[in-house]
Amino acid sequence: MDASEIAKVKLFAGHYKRGEGADQTARHYVDVRIFRPILHDLSWGKMVEFVDFKGSEKGADGKPESRVLKIRSGKDKKDREAIFITLQAGPGAVVGEGAVKPAGQPTTEVNIVLLREQARQIAYDVLEFLTAVRTKLLLQAITQPGGKPQVTIEDMVNALGLPEMGMADGFTPAPKPAAVVNQLDPIKAFAEKRYLNNEMVPAQFMAEYNAYTQETGKPPFNHEALMSRMFR
Repeated sequence: MDASEIAKVKLFAGHYKRGEGADQTARHYVDVRIFRPILHDLSWGKMVEFVDFKGSEKGADGKPESRVLKIRSGKDKKDREAIFITLQAGPGAVVGEGAVKPAGQPTTEVNIVLLREQARQIAYDVLEFLTAVRTKLLLQAITQPGGKPQVTIEDMVNALGLPEMGMADGFTPAPKPAAVVNQLDPIKAFAEKRYLNNEMVPAQFMAEYNAYTQETGKPPFNHEALMSRMFR
């Protein structure tokens, strides 16, 4: 189920009997960043052994509630390749800052068995949906002429579970020219003929900027537009 607005995938399942409804239901929210590799492995039919602990400080009875999701590969009773999914809920204990761990036996447990091919199809569908959400937000983030991005890189990281963009330990990136690092917004920089650090805009750039403006009747709306003209 869709919970992409909070960067999670919601799983919901229950035990149903015809004419009687559900006697047990369970839910679980998995972080997109954590779940995407599991979905990838499932879609390729790889072996999976996954456990995810979640919970609420105040459950339905006002007490801490623990929720656990388990996904593992195995053989069913007919010796067929299968995926076993278990959703559990029960009493919990708060540890750390809002984290909840199980405290006793679960009061609710829902078990699902899928043939490997069924699991592959479902996992692939969910991955395609997550990709569609990612694409939508990326398109929203594209700067339009004269406009500003609607979504920042930080928003996309939080909403889509994109990898964190940190450097490896011990790696020091090569320094970039100060004029490039401290560059003003292109329109303002060229209008003032200098960058934020007061370095002058190179004459070649100014010439290309003026040529672009003369040809199109308006200045380039971003640095990439000017670079595309310079190196076409």
